[in-house]
Amino acid sequence: LNIATLASSNAKPLIVSAGGNTVLDITASGALTFGNTTANTPITLNAGTGAVNIADDAGDSSVNIATGAGAKTLTLGSTNTTSSTTIQSGTGNTSVQTTGTGSINLGTNSSTGDVNVATGSQANLNLGTGTTAKNINIGNTTGSTSLNLSAGAGGLTTNASQLFVTQAISNLA
Repeated sequence: LNIATLASSNAKPLIVSAGGNTVLDITASGALTFGNTTANTPITLNAGTGAVNIADDAGDSSVNIATGAGAKTLTLGSTNTTSSTTIQSGTGNTSVQTTGTGSINLGTNSSTGDVNVATGSQANLNLGTGTTAKNINIGNTTGSTSLNLSAGAGGLTTNASQLFVTQAISNLA
């Protein structure tokens, strides 16, 4: 283990290295690099039963995770018993996106839990509203699957050149 400071700096930069790899680097400007870019070594940060807080102060800042040019897999949350994951934002929106042909999947495991979208009292749900042609699939024909469309006083409106409604067992009422 090697710990060194530069005596010529008032900011007292600090470098901690082990086995020839930088583990912790604090520069004269106060920037902090934790870990290294040359070795295949994990970084583990645990707090027992306490919280692990990152950027939990009142300062305005960006938090970037897994944003480098290399291919990365990012996992958030745990599937252990009653674990929960919350992703939230203020009025600046929440965006989940992929490039190219990547998919965005919600609720694709075999769980019996519900997948709820726009269940708040002040939300519009826009699905497939972009300007490119696309197919929008809702529901399936497996077993007792049902599809319920409900509308309040605003009614139910379609804007289609053709609308097909079929029922496999009996006539439509």
